[in-house]
Amino acid sequence: MAAIELKHLNHSYGDTSVLSDIDLSIPEGSFTVLLGPSGSGKTTLLHCVAGLLRQTEGQVLFDGAVMDDVPIHKRGAVLVDQDVTLFPHMTVEQNIGFGLLMRKERKSVIREKVADLVRLMELEGHEKKLPSELSGGQMQRVALARALAVEPNVLLLDEPFSKLDISLRASMRTFVKDLVSREGLTTIMVTHDAGEALQMADTVAVLLDRRLEQVGTPQEVYECPVSRSVSEFFGERNYLTVTEGATAKTFVLRPDEVFLSRPTGREGERTGTVKNCAYTGEVYRYEVACDGVLLLAATMSHEAFRPGETVAVEYHLEGAPVIGENRRKSDNSAKKVKPKKVPKKT
Repeated sequence: MAAIELKHLNHSYGDTSVLSDIDLSIPEGSFTVLLGPSGSGKTTLLHCVAGLLRQTEGQVLFDGAVMDDVPIHKRGAVLVDQDVTLFPHMTVEQNIGFGLLMRKERKSVIREKVADLVRLMELEGHEKKLPSELSGGQMQRVALARALAVEPNVLLLDEPFSKLDISLRASMRTFVKDLVSREGLTTIMVTHDAGEALQMADTVAVLLDRRLEQVGTPQEVYECPVSRSVSEFFGERNYLTVTEGATAKTFVLRPDEVFLSRPTGREGERTGTVKNCAYTGEVYRYEVACDGVLLLAATMSHEAFRPGETVAVEYHLEGAPVIGENRRKSDNSAKKVKPKKVPKKT
């Protein structure tokens, strides 16, 4: 496994800059997710790490060794992307063992490794099937097995679940996270799905407008965003600005942190008017005019408040994150994760 370091990395396509001054340290055995919208440079950054692209400026290092002139097949990094490109004329076993065959490994070694990976990927009974006979999730597992067969130092995943249906995507997330944790494999994954990043990552690197905006644990980037741009990427938020003397602070509240109830008329009770109500199944989502601002609120779907109705509004700013005052601001280094290895099944 390898520790990865990106130093002042820039990349441009002609006059168009797509990556700007990227600094990122990823310890051996960690699972890092590059999160950002389409066009933010995530895949370009992953391709620079893989060796598919030569960055315009900066360095890529594996275990302290500069990789800039090292070709992809000598970096020890394997890329699995969203387009599962299995060989259609090869069986599951043949696809998994292809990289080992190209390395001219002994047939006995190939058989043993393929059998181990078939068990690891829970593909027993599918060994002789062609890709056309597999489900989407099974094909993704074969692609992962083929990548792991060559024993890479780094696993690179580019939107690996984007073409799977919702239920299969959820199960594959859990499967892959457990797999790379057991193997202690340094992994970098690209996604635009904030929920996916929070569920899977040891460290989330938020890439916005060509730059790394924030790097931290899932809890840090979600609960303590360093900017409004990062906060908004994780869904709807309320931004309440409070001025104290010459200082203005903008607090961030999630919709579920704004509580609505029937007014009681008690002294000091804050009230507002429901402007909009949307039923989403588990919750009602509201827009409520209160104290001159439009608040977003979410409540369990037991009893609805109707547009035009007056409601009691309660929220607390104590302990709420403040934009630009991340209490646990990252140093652009992923957290050290001790690799966990498990014995092979016998």
